[in-house]
Amino acid sequence: MNETEPMETEPEANAPVYRCPYCDSVVEPTVSHCLMCGRKLAAGQLVVDEAGAQQIAAAVEPEEVEPADAEPVNLEPDGLVAEDLAQPPAAEPVADDQPLVEEPVLMEETAVSPPPTPKPNRQTIIFWGLTAVCALITLTLSTFVLRYPAPQQAWVFIATDTPIPPTATATPVWTPLPSETPFPSPTPTITLTPRPTDTPQPPRFHAIAAGETLIGLSVRYRVSAESIAASNSMGLDSPIQVGQNLEIPWPTPTPDLPYIPIEINGEVVLAVAQNCELYQVQADDTAFGIAARYDIPLEALLAVNWHTPESIALLQPGDVLCIPSVEYDLRLLPPTPGPSPTPQPTAAAAGPELLYPVAGTLVEDVETAVLLQWVAVKDLAPDEWYMV
Repeated sequence: MNETEPMETEPEANAPVYRCPYCDSVVEPTVSHCLMCGRKLAAGQLVVDEAGAQQIAAAVEPEEVEPADAEPVNLEPDGLVAEDLAQPPAAEPVADDQPLVEEPVLMEETAVSPPPTPKPNRQTIIFWGLTAVCALITLTLSTFVLRYPAPQQAWVFIATDTPIPPTATATPVWTPLPSETPFPSPTPTITLTPRPTDTPQPPRFHAIAAGETLIGLSVRYRVSAESIAASNSMGLDSPIQVGQNLEIPWPTPTPDLPYIPIEINGEVVLAVAQNCELYQVQADDTAFGIAARYDIPLEALLAVNWHTPESIALLQPGDVLCIPSVEYDLRLLPPTPGPSPTPQPTAAAAGPELLYPVAGTLVEDVETAVLLQWVAVKDLAPDEWYMV
């Protein structure tokens, strides 16, 4: 080997081996990114492989060979004189099968086992563990979402039955043909049967609650406040106390007519109040429901009981109504001496409908002002007011 040829650089025996903490590849200590996985490597993040460094040092370290004693070289061979040395020797012929250059002798290669791969560090194990846990959670949630979809709301419109008021059906009445007589028979006189006398009812009492007044009791029981005060021997301005029992008089029965003409769908019919059936109002009863139950027009029920559409809405459990019958023969109507108008009772104003607070709401703090909201029935006169 010539002295001018460069010597191959051999790895230092004690140089440490650095590995990537993510993919475990051998990297140079001066690089900033791993060439295998492309991760960014910070200072002090490389892993030092001491076992690999020792194996590389053992493989690189050369074997020591003792030098042999060199024999002296005779520059002047035997039998040669100076003249022979001055002349170059004649070239000997070279055989065709003799190679011009000696083949290099290849030395047997020694197998060097690669350094063992170190075990994955703790950060790699934690990273792959968290990845597996996240994948498992995502798969579980996807399974639940597909198996149990969220309920969807849909609007369904259901038709409700609207009650239709009964329509009076004309019942044909067979009228016998008059017999042939020389003179017309006189018109028979209708004799009115007096209504049986009402049995006196026992007295009723009411226990005064907080906030009640005589005017409120008169509206509730549909009697005048004067009659309540007179029944209890007190004046209208007399104070009442909570828990006091007051006698509530029964309303004076109004005599009803045996035949009351009413107009239904443009036809005049008679509402017969004579010997009518008495019905006691129950809870949740309405005038329309009572009329439909007995198959009579609502107008006939109102006319016989001296009610209006507004006052009939104030019915209370225990009130008694006369259930009339309907006749379509106007000849049953007795003749009247003259058009004397029958005074109609003044309809009581319907009570307002409370919106807020809800009925039955308990107010614990009496000092807190409560705002009442209700549906107005009509415009009040200057001398009218709502009673709370």
